[in-house]
Amino acid sequence: MMAKSKLSEDQIMAYLEQLENEEMSEDDIVDLGDDVTITWEEVRSEDEVDQDDTGGPSYSPTTRPHVTPPPFTPVTPPPTTSHVDAVVMPSTSHSAIAETTTPVTPTGASRAEAETTSTSRDSQEFDSQDLDELAEELVPEYSLIYKLPKQTVVAGNRHVWSTKPPRPKKRKRDSANYTPGPTPATDGVIEADEIFSLFLDDLTVSRIVYFTNEFIDKVKQKFKNLRNMYDHTSTMEMKALLGVLIMSGVRRDNRISSEEMFSSDAGAGLYRAGMSERRFSYLLRCLRFDDAITRNERKKTDRLAAIRDVWDTFLSNCKNCYIPGADITIDEQLLSFRGRVVFKMYMKNKPAKYGLKNVLACDARSHYMFNAYPYLGKGSVPKTEGSTQGQFLTEKLIEGYTCAGRTITTDNWFTSLPLAMNLLQEDTHLVGTMRPKPYVPREAITSKADRLIGSSLFLHDNNVTLLSYKAKKDKNVLLLSTRHHTQTISGRKNKPEILHYYNKHKGGVDVFDQLCAKYSCSRKTRRWPVCFFMGMVNMTTVNAYVIHKEQMQKANRNPKETRVFLREMAKGLVKPWAFRRLHQNGQHASVREVIQDVYQLQRTATPSPEPPRPAAIKRCSLCMRNKDRKTKTTCYKCSKPVCHEHSSHVCNYCRD
Repeated sequence: MMAKSKLSEDQIMAYLEQLENEEMSEDDIVDLGDDVTITWEEVRSEDEVDQDDTGGPSYSPTTRPHVTPPPFTPVTPPPTTSHVDAVVMPSTSHSAIAETTTPVTPTGASRAEAETTSTSRDSQEFDSQDLDELAEELVPEYSLIYKLPKQTVVAGNRHVWSTKPPRPKKRKRDSANYTPGPTPATDGVIEADEIFSLFLDDLTVSRIVYFTNEFIDKVKQKFKNLRNMYDHTSTMEMKALLGVLIMSGVRRDNRISSEEMFSSDAGAGLYRAGMSERRFSYLLRCLRFDDAITRNERKKTDRLAAIRDVWDTFLSNCKNCYIPGADITIDEQLLSFRGRVVFKMYMKNKPAKYGLKNVLACDARSHYMFNAYPYLGKGSVPKTEGSTQGQFLTEKLIEGYTCAGRTITTDNWFTSLPLAMNLLQEDTHLVGTMRPKPYVPREAITSKADRLIGSSLFLHDNNVTLLSYKAKKDKNVLLLSTRHHTQTISGRKNKPEILHYYNKHKGGVDVFDQLCAKYSCSRKTRRWPVCFFMGMVNMTTVNAYVIHKEQMQKANRNPKETRVFLREMAKGLVKPWAFRRLHQNGQHASVREVIQDVYQLQRTATPSPEPPRPAAIKRCSLCMRNKDRKTKTTCYKCSKPVCHEHSSHVCNYCRD
């Protein structure tokens, strides 16, 4: 296209871009020079404009208007100067934006540049701020390496970091002298209830039974009518109670009342096969885990005294049954509790908000929990000079698992430079997010305008790498790693390798906590030891399922679904006690029917024994003495006199 003026094709394209951006009205008139004036009437759509010599984009009539100015004779362009007249930015090369030092003028001009008519568009240049804003707009998802002009950076506490990565060294092979997975202690244990007993073993259950019976003896004196409901419990019945609790978690019945749980129309048959509703509620109220006589003395030095022995035995069993792999995650768990206890925590990021806090160590791959530390409030974590609570808890949880080349992944509450250096001395790596510390330089914390979103700043100190990743316009994420030493960027979004590794392994504890909550058996209670114990039962079910999956993988078999596995676990725990109730003298026929239905037992009809002997008139053994109700009817099994109110008519084929 030709024009009778000094107007170049780039200026015409710039004007068309202005028309598209500013949406000019019909009354708008823009002066482009001394000889050319273009109005809206001269703008019309024609054939597609071919790409110019500079590699500019092409436009179709459906995407932009086209201007046909009056024909003009060509004018010889002036000699080129030292700067580039027009550099068209390729739309596909994003990395060139950050690396080029040549002033760049894109084909589509901005609103501010279109309004500047005194200077030719060929000589206009973007300043550095405009270029960075354009780069942020074009490349929001790409990560670039942000380079500092200096080779060393000094932090606030005079700690020196280098911007150059260390010399590449041959990676030391991880000194793994272990085989991750279930230990020989789990060999031959196949059934779900047997795997459960690996963690809450018979010794632990017997201990709970002993102290529960001690409390029952105290409570029993308050009841005048001593029925079987208030008798001592046993190890078999306590396992049945655990089975009922697990089944309530599978059916999501842990939030409903016990009356509804044990109702014949809404509740599961396994509940009634294990015990009555009154017995269930009574045992939950009487649950005790330690000696009440020495408790106050032990509480002076240990706030977890009410359940300490049971907790320590449980953790010991968790360690003995599984060896974690090369990647370990440490994070926090909150057991929902609204009652009164001195170490109740508030955590706004947790679903429960209020509760009992545990710091867990889990295998990042299988999500098996192998160690834990309960947080018991202020002063419960020993203070040492130069050490934080997060550092103490991390070192405490991985005792016995160091010197094996493992990598620990933590969040910003745990990660610190002293912790990373200490773990390196024990051949253990650390990767985690970090809060701003005195040893973190200001350049890594502040979010400068010249940094692109997604850019990465790498700082090094021997075997420690500090990464500052600009996640948002005004937010930098700090990560510390002793495992990664190169400035490697990979992936579809070009994120640093450190960030990829952290995102992959950070969820070990979070997934474990989600699995605990999915089929949780925890019920509403005002007693924190019961809340803590139910949390242990949830942990046991998750760990037991991990053992089951590992066993099935070794046998080249498909593992059962979690729901099916937990249902079998509950039935296996209740079964011995249910069979004992089935053959108990004087058991109700309805209870026997439920037990036979749950365990798919064949009902057998037995003929009636010899007819009952005529009895003398006696007082009913179940009525209160003030009623003085006399009767001739006796129970055909125990031969005790019973009145019509406390007896029922059953045929000879159903009463057995």
